[in-house]
Amino acid sequence: MGAHPVATTVRALPAMRLPVVGPSLGALAVTCAALAASLFAGWNVARGSLLLWAPVLLALLALYVSVRPEVLFVGWLFAAPFIQESARETPIGSALTNVLYVLPLGVFLIHFMGSNTLARWGRWYDVLPIGYLALILASQAFVDASELKSPSFYTTLLHAGVLVGVSMYYFCAFGPMHRLSPRHVAVALLSSCSIVGALGIVEHFARWNLWGQDLGEEPVRIVVTLSQPAVLGAFLGAGIVTATAALVWDGPRILRRLSVVTLALTLPALFFTYTRGGMIATITVASVLIAMRPRTRAIGAGAAVLAALLVWANWGDISNNSLYQQRAADTVNVTGRLVQDQAALDLTAQRPLLGWGYGQYDEAKKGVEFLSPGSLSERSLYYYTSHNTFLTILVELGVAGVAILFLPWLIVVGRTLRRLGSAPNPEWFTLSLLGILGVYVLTSFTTDMRFFSFVPALAWIAVGLLRRGLWDETSLA
Repeated sequence: MGAHPVATTVRALPAMRLPVVGPSLGALAVTCAALAASLFAGWNVARGSLLLWAPVLLALLALYVSVRPEVLFVGWLFAAPFIQESARETPIGSALTNVLYVLPLGVFLIHFMGSNTLARWGRWYDVLPIGYLALILASQAFVDASELKSPSFYTTLLHAGVLVGVSMYYFCAFGPMHRLSPRHVAVALLSSCSIVGALGIVEHFARWNLWGQDLGEEPVRIVVTLSQPAVLGAFLGAGIVTATAALVWDGPRILRRLSVVTLALTLPALFFTYTRGGMIATITVASVLIAMRPRTRAIGAGAAVLAALLVWANWGDISNNSLYQQRAADTVNVTGRLVQDQAALDLTAQRPLLGWGYGQYDEAKKGVEFLSPGSLSERSLYYYTSHNTFLTILVELGVAGVAILFLPWLIVVGRTLRRLGSAPNPEWFTLSLLGILGVYVLTSFTTDMRFFSFVPALAWIAVGLLRRGLWDETSLA
């Protein structure tokens, strides 16, 4: 007896399957839920609803913990630039800073404490970052131990110090982020830099910024969300060198397209900061990245010669421009910084080993005497604070502080360079991290980063990711 025709038809039909929500879609849903809860929590905190924000923050904390650590890190990296110093001056901005910037740091710590990677792969120099933080606490105890009991001291370390940077070093170097992708890290950084660059262009022409910061200076120097032009310049420079590395060193195609957009938006914004240190740092590091690649070396040299010829041909108009005279030709500003630097070296000579104490730079310089009271040099020293991050550290924490800060950076960078050709990480990614660190260090010689959080932390993040590349061949691949 033949087969039943209905049964035959059923067997002939292709198997039908219900759609399955993949892990990436699930992570995206959780991330969107966390973002929605973040905005809701920020709104409640801003309007002072004590009954609503506490349970919402607890729910948000649970959501953050449920997100994969590498996904949370990438999201945090993207959001962080928009909720910095300028944001904290407004109620809603301050609330969002706590929810989107500070709260994830606690989650990162939870993930890090649950990992035994540091015990397995840690080396002696990995103790130095926490040792640097311990030196700061010990120095503060020597200056005024009562401050260590004040929550405001730790808030200052968080928003105007190294607490975020040191924490992110350990999480990036040894946290459970085995599926972290260089492409995702670069996309987050380039995207945020592009948006900040676009906001900077709007700020220049429309005299408007996101958090309503006053722009009283002439010429107007954009700050966007980072409250200080030089710090903004360092952040934009980080995006520019990352885009340069992706373009010159064969980054993924989608990343190269985003890099072109980033350069188009961040280069004008960097110019509108009118900060010489950030511009010089960015141009120097980007030029090195281009010169290291043989096939782009000639193109870069040709572009440099063409730019020099254009400047030479138009030098009369440039030198007579009011902007040039107010910024590039401002020798008084340069003289004042040289006075600050000399005073810092003189103070260091008096207490070379451990310095004058954490946070004591402005207090210590009051003891500097001048042969000509009321001179320009005296006014430059007393009216302005330091414009050199590392000289500030040298004055406050001495040679010990500078050594403990720089030694792990130097070791990680040196070992990374030795493994550059054989490292598991893509060359474009490794070079972009080195470029970010280079821009930060060079810019820090011309401005004091002690009042800021995210941009100094970005340097620690770069070192942490480089450190991770020295041991984890499965991560960042």
